[in-house]
Amino acid sequence: MYKNIIFDIGDVLFSYEANVSQKIYQNADDAFMPIRKAHDIVKQLHEYRDKDDKPRFQLFILSNFSQDGLSHLWLRHPELFDCFDGIVISGVHGSAQSRDDVLIADCKKPDPFIYNHLLESYDLHPHESLFIDDKIENVEGAEGVGMKGILYTCSDGLKKQFEELGILPESELIEWSRGPKKP
Repeated sequence: MYKNIIFDIGDVLFSYEANVSQKIYQNADDAFMPIRKAHDIVKQLHEYRDKDDKPRFQLFILSNFSQDGLSHLWLRHPELFDCFDGIVISGVHGSAQSRDDVLIADCKKPDPFIYNHLLESYDLHPHESLFIDDKIENVEGAEGVGMKGILYTCSDGLKKQFEELGILPESELIEWSRGPKKP
């Protein structure tokens, strides 16, 4: 059973628009558009995991994202980022003030150090951790340190993988197909 579900940001939670890459550190909203179905998946996982007194799993982000880009996205989408128990970014670019709830690694995926930095910082076991990324080399990097990797191609494919891995019981999957519950 997986106790830790770890997401990448770029092209998993937000699609990257390469034609505005020069603006990315001035205004991340111009370059990164939310992938709504992926956001719905994260929110559904967050809602499901907290149904009982004891959470079923934890949610994390591990990304080669910059501090500036993360800060811009967090301001625009706090409801998404508040679902996560921890975040590790490479933080190799940017000047934004560091957040207490975001850890900065001095390297990028697929360097094994960044995966181990996440695991050690949050006291996670690799065999209990599921890593989702859109780049095969990053998935292989996670698998190289003992995590289960999923190559993200689309939100529907991710949902199917979660069904096959038993991340959510069948009763929750029926509700999931209708989207997250409205408050």
